[in-house]
Amino acid sequence: MAVSFAGRGRHPFPHTGDVISAVVWGFKKKDIIFFSDEGHGYAAVLALVVLLFCIYMITQQRNLSGLSRALFKEKEAAHMLSQNVKTLSSLMEVSSVINSEQKLSGILDIITKEMLICFQADQSSVMLLDKQSR
Repeated sequence: MAVSFAGRGRHPFPHTGDVISAVVWGFKKKDIIFFSDEGHGYAAVLALVVLLFCIYMITQQRNLSGLSRALFKEKEAAHMLSQNVKTLSSLMEVSSVINSEQKLSGILDIITKEMLICFQADQSSVMLLDKQSR
């Protein structure tokens, strides 16, 4: 006998005299599946272990995917903070040069250099507006 099922109202043990060796967990108490010693029970238990391992791997993969997304968001946030620090550093440098430098050409040179750093550009320029010749 390979597998015998004990349904509701039946005696759970087979009447053929086979020894029950394994019980598969996961069913209602009244609907337990019993296996005999012919080897099919071991295969079913092994299949159950493999199924549980697959479920475990799927949950671990989902957790890993969530952690990967969180890590990517953290890297983006760190990059944005780094850019903000560069921008504030450039603004601080420009403000200190404006307060200390007397020549307009020196101030404009520092402004263009800091714009290159801040915007990661190849070229920069500053245009002066003459109020009289508008």
